[in-house]
Amino acid sequence: LYSSAASDVYKRQGMLVGFEYREESYSDDRDPRLDGTIKYVAQNGSEFPFVSDVLGSSPTTDSVGSKETASIFAEFQIPVTDTIHAQLAVRHENISDSGTTTVGKFAVGWDVADWLLLRGSTQTAFRAPNLVQVNQAQVARFGSRIDAVYKYITENNTTTASGMDKDSKYTIQRFAMGAEDLQAEESTNSSIGFVIQPTQLEGLTITYDAWKIEKDKTIGLFGRDNNTVLDLAMLIENGTNNCDSFTGNPAVLRDTDELDDGVLALFATAGICPVGQAYRVVDEYINMATRTLKGQDLGVRYDFDSKLGEFGLRYNVTFTDTFSQVPTGKFSTIQGAQASGAIPAYINLVGFGDLLGIDGNYDEKHSMKLLWKKGAWGGSITALKKGDFIQSSLTLSDGTEYNVPAMTTMDASLYYKFKVGDTSARVKFAVKNLSLIHISEPTRPLYI
Repeated sequence: LYSSAASDVYKRQGMLVGFEYREESYSDDRDPRLDGTIKYVAQNGSEFPFVSDVLGSSPTTDSVGSKETASIFAEFQIPVTDTIHAQLAVRHENISDSGTTTVGKFAVGWDVADWLLLRGSTQTAFRAPNLVQVNQAQVARFGSRIDAVYKYITENNTTTASGMDKDSKYTIQRFAMGAEDLQAEESTNSSIGFVIQPTQLEGLTITYDAWKIEKDKTIGLFGRDNNTVLDLAMLIENGTNNCDSFTGNPAVLRDTDELDDGVLALFATAGICPVGQAYRVVDEYINMATRTLKGQDLGVRYDFDSKLGEFGLRYNVTFTDTFSQVPTGKFSTIQGAQASGAIPAYINLVGFGDLLGIDGNYDEKHSMKLLWKKGAWGGSITALKKGDFIQSSLTLSDGTEYNVPAMTTMDASLYYKFKVGDTSARVKFAVKNLSLIHISEPTRPLYI
């Protein structure tokens, strides 16, 4: 329900019923040096559990998968009064690899005046796991991650045994065996807002909506960093008891090579059993608890004519006020360990709690477009601005958080339309990143 101009459509009573059947399949056949057929062998003859034979490339097994989806849906347009119109929709799907689900939507609009429409809606939605998440037999990805155990033993020591430093960041492999038990994500979305179309200023439309999304069973990862934090929590709880038989987080696989005296001294000072550096973390996709997002959208559209041609202005902004993830399971365990003081505050926990303004989750996004057309000529200027956020995996040399500043990019284009026989053609010249506005503090060294 977007504008009063469309209200006549919604005043008409209508019904739509439909059925849909979909089949999806994929096949991923990798090179033998990537899928494990040809294994990497070291000069001394040693082989590794699952490592690509191509330098710098993570291994990926061949995989195939398919699923069938049967859907039935219905939609109703309901004229409540001359000025109030409603929409009701429902959809039921049976998905072969993730069960059945039923979702619906109810929306209502009220033409308060010729220039004002109030609107609101609530709906449920779902997103099934994709074919790769369900069918990929083995997933291995290499990346630099912080080992919380080694960060813990080096944080308050001036020793740099074996060349270690406080970052304790090195390459750790993420390994998974597929996720057949994943369930579809489910969400409830609601919004309320208005549309203004002033009769005194033809061509202007202003929209505003406040919205809320609550999503359950969000598909995600516990994470390599968090797994080493859980390992640390178990080590701290155990202390130095039965170190020969103690096993920590089974998802974290560590080197079993004998540690040198300097490293052993660090563990002794920290009061925990000595363990090797992590080289692999078994990290499967999981369904997490409720995730909540709240925000506001504002849009302005204005079209007008002048002696210089036809102009159009488009401006949209989204403000995200809330972005939070409820911790459950292993997330709750490490949160509780840090809340009790067992895990120091400098150990970074990620993926839950207040996520707004962290790791790419900026709190505002602006977009603007200016359009122009006169005869065969036309053009546009567009701008996009994204807000700042903290990159939790990085710190400045003085230990403070690293802030990725807000950034604005601009593009421009100019075109000319002409005829080639009976066919319309167009020549367009465009410039990407015409201007990049990036205001930040002077660059300082980072620990990466």
